[in-house]
Amino acid sequence: MKRKWPIALISTGLIVCLLTLVSVPVLNFTVHTPGRAVLTYFKALENHDTHRALSMLDIPGNTNLNGVTDDILSGAASVPRQAKVLDSTRVNDDAYDVKVSYIQGSDTRETTFRVKRDARTFGTVQKWYIKLDQWPVITIDTGGAPTAQLNGVSVPAGETPVLFPVTYTVGFNSTYLRSDLQTVDVTEPDTTSAVHLTGKPTPELTKKVSEILKKQIDQCVKEKTLMPAGCGFGKETTNQILGDVKWSVKSYPNVTLENGASGIEMAPANVELTVSGKQRDAVTAFESTFTDTVTARMRAQVRIEGNNVTVVQEEAE
Repeated sequence: MKRKWPIALISTGLIVCLLTLVSVPVLNFTVHTPGRAVLTYFKALENHDTHRALSMLDIPGNTNLNGVTDDILSGAASVPRQAKVLDSTRVNDDAYDVKVSYIQGSDTRETTFRVKRDARTFGTVQKWYIKLDQWPVITIDTGGAPTAQLNGVSVPAGETPVLFPVTYTVGFNSTYLRSDLQTVDVTEPDTTSAVHLTGKPTPELTKKVSEILKKQIDQCVKEKTLMPAGCGFGKETTNQILGDVKWSVKSYPNVTLENGASGIEMAPANVELTVSGKQRDAVTAFESTFTDTVTARMRAQVRIEGNNVTVVQEEAE
């Protein structure tokens, strides 16, 4: 027995189909447009919504997005506001160049984005993406520090992908080294912004170097020769030294650290010591004991690897 469908139900179905066929092109023309895709992306940036922002981008494959988080975006010095589409120029059936204006910080800027249609949406509600040939990155050179802060969030030193157009602050603040903050404007896709940070010694590093240097000097004065090996002090004489000598420390150097040509250096400072022993005069052969005060101008090179600090003593010229 054939089932008979009510005429009203059939009519309703036809009307729904007809409305769908009519509404999809209308929506694609008025709502799902290249310009709207760019505005949606900008609104996501303004709301610090990285998930929504990423959904509007044509992301290149094998992209590491460790620099694209809500925390980093919310800590930005500025994000775009009040975006407006100025022009939308058709490149071909599947691509448009969309020019937008927006306010970032106190400036009004304009940027043109290539927007392409998702081929899978042909004949249905269209989906448009901002096209990226290469993900924009900030390359951070910390001078040896393993991490940096991007908008206050710790990231590995080196290359970090970021969103755009966004203004970032970059720096680092480790136990022993601290840099000044730098501001980086990432305004365009497919760009690399290089940041070189110079680490300045912290009070913790000065204290650590003082401790290490004191231990080194204490070890040096255990030597029984006038010229202790690897130490930034000694005493020269033309007399013959009979037996061992004895060193003692009168005052340790006052450690002041500075950025030098080869890294962190201790500025030249005095170390005062006494040395005593027995000697034979090179001319008269007269034997006597001696106790002399030795004031040496000492400097040191400081090397930092992670939490390890190395101090290499040098005698200042």
